[in-house]
This record gives sequence, C-alpha cells and structure tokens, in this order.
Amino acid sequence: MKDVASGIYFVEVRERDDPDDPAPARLWVAALPHAEAVEAVRALVPEGYHVALARHYPDRETAAGLNLQYGDVRELVEPA
Repeated sequence: MKDVASGIYFVEVRERDDPDDPAPARLWVAALPHAEAVEAVRALVPEGYHVALARHYPDRETAAGLNLQYGDVRELVEPA
C-alpha cells in the first residue's frame, strides 16, 4: 500500500446531493488541515453544491506531482 500524503485532501463536489445522479463528482484537492478542506472548496463552488471529503486520499507520489503549497485549493481536471 502506498503512503498517504499528510495534509492533502481530495474533496468531491456534486451539483446536488443525489445518489441517483449519474453525473460524476468533480474532484478538488486542498492542501489544508482536515477541518478546513471542505469549507475552502465550498467557498469556491456555486451555492447549493454538495461538498464532502472524498473516501480516498492522495498518496505521497500523487501529492508531489500536484506541486501544492500550503493553502492551495484547486479543481483537478483530467487531461484531454
């Protein structure tokens, strides 16, 4: 198992809190304390969106590749 990166959290954003909604969650990353990650993302998405910590965490290799600084919050976009 890969080592989990400390202080880096994946946050999922959905347009609504509906488990039957086929639209996939958008994935964000926050380099903040656990208690602040969700609120930091919530401040950047439209009001009413469902924002929650993802069930998985970035490993150290993934986190290093994201080149994050403390306080960074951004949406992860898959390459085209």
